[in-house]
Amino acid sequence: MRRGEKNPNRRRKLIKASDVILPCLPDAASLESMSLVESDRVIIIDASTAFRIKQG
Repeated sequence: MRRGEKNPNRRRKLIKASDVILPCLPDAASLESMSLVESDRVIIIDASTAFRIKQG
């Protein structure tokens, strides 16, 4: 892991500067990362089970 990646302020800044985010994280880390998104222009493609739209 690169230095600063676990720093929430650094991650928020990187997310804000991104157009597309493809997180490849476990569910808990994915939920935490997505809570840092402050812009509705960022496209997020998350394949974790944390964001299922249909139960089952």
